[in-house]
Amino acid sequence: MRPTPPTSGDIKVRSLSLYATPLAVVLLPEAADLNSALAADLRRREAASGADGGPVGGPTAGRSSWDLLQVGPPAVQAVIVRARAMAADLTSDAEGKRAEVAWRAACRGVVLRAGQAVEAHADHGAFWSGLYYVDDGGAAAQPTRGGALEFQDPRGAAPVMYAPDLTFAGPGGATLGISQTMQPRAGALAVFPSWLLQSMSYYRGDGTVIALAFTLCR
Repeated sequence: MRPTPPTSGDIKVRSLSLYATPLAVVLLPEAADLNSALAADLRRREAASGADGGPVGGPTAGRSSWDLLQVGPPAVQAVIVRARAMAADLTSDAEGKRAEVAWRAACRGVVLRAGQAVEAHADHGAFWSGLYYVDDGGAAAQPTRGGALEFQDPRGAAPVMYAPDLTFAGPGGATLGISQTMQPRAGALAVFPSWLLQSMSYYRGDGTVIALAFTLCR
């Protein structure tokens, strides 16, 4: 007769979810007013880069230089003001108290056309990163069009490689080794740690996905 395997029974077991990774997302109420100006400016910059042999029509998304906060329309500044406010709410000092940081921002535009994507990368040298969707290219209504913001599991793939049929019990276990996605939606603003590997999936629609990508440094 096999012995009955032990269980925790009446023994109190405390399980902690370590190394949580924050992702903050808001839908800006003023998006309609901001997006028309942003879309026009970023389409113009994309066209100019293509005329100079840039990425228009290639597999990599068209991206402007990182000085868009200085040279772009006032709507860029309005988005960054919101992003800084989110970062303030998400940041504390080592004692858990609110940290007042004068975040230095850098921003660039991203334009995805059919067959284009943004490769996985981290934003070295920054504390927070973010993305603001100006135009979702119809992917909000039809997610199969792509253009989603994707995050790779920072815990790595090793646990899944050794036992692909197992995962951790409790919060976050089902996502072990799996990329997480945020579907495009015009007006959605996301803020996340800069060390998190991020990408944008291939766009398969007949329009454009337009976004602002930014970093916040101390």
